[in-house]
Amino acid sequence: MPDASVAEALSRRIDDLIAAGQSPAGYFYEPYGVDHGYNFTVTLPDLADLHRLTGHPGLVTMVEKFADWYCLVRVREPDDAGWIYFSALSARTISNSVGDYSQEPDRDVLATLLLDEVPTLAPYFTSAEARAAGRAEWVADPDPVPPLVKPDTSPRIVLHADLGESYPPETLRTTWIERLPYVERDSFTEMRSDPRGQDYLFVRRPSYYAGSWFGPRETGLVRSGPAFLWHPACGMFVHSRNDADGRAWATVLADGTSTASSSLTAGYFIGEPERGIAIPPERRLPGGGPLGVRYADPADLIRTDLVFTDVELRQRIEVAGQATQVIPLVVRTNDRLELADGTALSPGQSVDTTTAGVTIRRGAVSLRLSWDESHPISLAATTAAYFLDRSRSLHLLRVSFENTVEVRYVLA
Repeated sequence: MPDASVAEALSRRIDDLIAAGQSPAGYFYEPYGVDHGYNFTVTLPDLADLHRLTGHPGLVTMVEKFADWYCLVRVREPDDAGWIYFSALSARTISNSVGDYSQEPDRDVLATLLLDEVPTLAPYFTSAEARAAGRAEWVADPDPVPPLVKPDTSPRIVLHADLGESYPPETLRTTWIERLPYVERDSFTEMRSDPRGQDYLFVRRPSYYAGSWFGPRETGLVRSGPAFLWHPACGMFVHSRNDADGRAWATVLADGTSTASSSLTAGYFIGEPERGIAIPPERRLPGGGPLGVRYADPADLIRTDLVFTDVELRQRIEVAGQATQVIPLVVRTNDRLELADGTALSPGQSVDTTTAGVTIRRGAVSLRLSWDESHPISLAATTAAYFLDRSRSLHLLRVSFENTVEVRYVLA
């Protein structure tokens, strides 16, 4: 930078950004907390630009910390369809799923300049080979180029257009996809926390990977509590979204009070909360074995014990009176669904009945949801879908109960 005074002032401001602009959990602070969209498509390219201009080493450290967070909240579908986000966390925008190929103009492109220093980001960018093929196809297409319209335009595209790119080769993407923590390892517990009182819990066990979060909600978009349940061979089965009310994994009272729309307070236990050992805040959570979480809304109207074991996830819910447990299911077009009595259902089919469970079969794997006794349920497809091919859609399972229910989630 030719002006020394400007360079010095910029360096000081970067120091301020490093000191105050990133959560200890790893994400970059937005005005309202976590936001996947702004973090990846705005902050990350801007940090790449600052690093291009200044070479400030602290910027690389920031990006490394972000990559260590991002690898937990952007979850790879095993069939290579793309990624599904820990959507419930986003406080500013809606981010549910994204494919491997980003259409041009690409708002993320400048961030590829960081890959030499932080190659762990490689999985999240279009590969160099795919980008070259896409451009060749565009050149060969005789049709007129359609004009861009909002929201598919951005001044950032113009700002960054001539500053360079470094898309990763497919081999680099594949290497780091295979090293994603929930892909490479079959058992871990990772807790990330922010000083504002928020806990982000990631639990990997041999048959599943699950994400939850507890603490103060930053905005009305955020959905609290358990948020996703994923299988290493068959991908996402349960997924909370923040794009509409009622699409979150939640307990809902007759008056509309919902755990997803509440700031939940949580405590952690080795084993089941009822009989386990409370884990003090300063102690690390165990990396494997049974882990319990006891959480409640501020008015203590809904009390939940959530237990993670090697073979299942279990919720025991207590309320006073009538309530509904809402489970947002990700259903593929070729999934097979069954009620507890063996009644077969098709994806997209709606049903109101009484049953003790629902099973989703996906290839050789099944998610079995069951509860302590038969309860009235409804199952209905929504208009929400995943990826451009809409190969997955969100179905809402609602289980009605009175006072208490125990729900089991078994992936096998």
